[in-house]
Amino acid sequence: MSKTVYLEIDNCTKCPYHWTDDLLTADSFEHDIGIFCKKVTVPENETTITYSGRCPYKMVTADDWHPERYALVPDWCPLPTEISPTKE
Repeated sequence: MSKTVYLEIDNCTKCPYHWTDDLLTADSFEHDIGIFCKKVTVPENETTITYSGRCPYKMVTADDWHPERYALVPDWCPLPTEISPTKE
């Protein structure tokens, strides 16, 4: 049995396919956080280095304190866009 589920997402942090990790920076006092899309992978030479190692996912945004402010759903989002059914 399968179900069709409709999600209304206005920010990537609300998506079940987002992943967040701390980014390595040149300055040890900086604290950047990256938000990545687990549905889109990038080539090895375009990966981002995080504290967990090389991240194979495409970065949505990064910021030092509040990356969710800038994590609007990008045009390249791989999730299908459909008009949700009308509520009865």
